Amino acid sequence: MLAGVSATYYTWLEQGREFTASKDIIENIGKALQLTTDEHAHLIQLWNPNETTAVSSPHTMLNSQWQNIMDQLTYPSFISNERAEVLAWNSAANEVITDFSSLSASERVMIRLLFVDPGVRNRMVNWEEFASYSVAVFRTYYDKYLGDPWFEEMVERLRGESMEFDTMWKQHKIQLKKVNRVSFQMPNAVEAVAYDINSLANIADHPGLHICIYTPVMEEKM
Repeated sequence: MLAGVSATYYTWLEQGREFTASKDIIENIGKALQLTTDEHAHLIQLWNPNETTAVSSPHTMLNSQWQNIMDQLTYPSFISNERAEVLAWNSAANEVITDFSSLSASERVMIRLLFVDPGVRNRMVNWEEFASYSVAVFRTYYDKYLGDPWFEEMVERLRGESMEFDTMWKQHKIQLKKVNRVSFQMPNAVEAVAYDINSLANIADHPGLHICIYTPVMEEKM
C-alpha cells in the first residue's frame, strides 16, 4: 500500500518474474521499506531495465611499486580488492592487525580473518560492530559479482565456519565503504588504540582496489 503497488505485483517482483518494473515503482518500494541511503543506492544498482552488463573479476595482482609504497607508510596499511583479499601490506599492519606475511594468498581474506583468526578477534575491542559493518560491505560486492564462483564458495565456507557470520549474513544488510573506526587492545598495552580506517579507491588502472590506512585517532585537547 505504501509503495502504491498491489500485493500480487509485489509478490511477482520478489519472485523475479520476467517483467520490468519502472524506476518510479522501485523508488516507491525503497521509500516504503525506509531504506538507508546506501541501501537505496544498492537497490537502484540492482534494478536494471536493460540487459545486465558483464562485470569483470576483481584484480588479484599488483605492480610491485605498490608494495614499495606500502612499506613507506608509518600507519598500519594494506591494499585489498572487492573480495577483501589483501594484496599488499606494511609491517605496521602485520603488527597491529594480523601477521599477513605468515599467511598464504588464499588465507589473506580480511572478511574471513575477522571471523576465524583468534588474534584479530581478541585484539579488536569493537569486534561485533566492525564485523557487522564488514559483512554488509562484503554483501554489497557479493551482489555486484552475483554468480561469481569465488564469492559463492567463500560465503558457503564462512557460513560453515562461523555461526556469527551466518547470522549476520542472513540479516541482508548493505553498506558502502566509508571512514570507519576500530580499536585494538595490543598485548601488554595499558589502553586500547583507536584507528579511523580511511579507504582510498581506484588505484591507477585498477578500479576496485582500495588502499586502507589505519590512522590513529588523536585525543582532542580541552
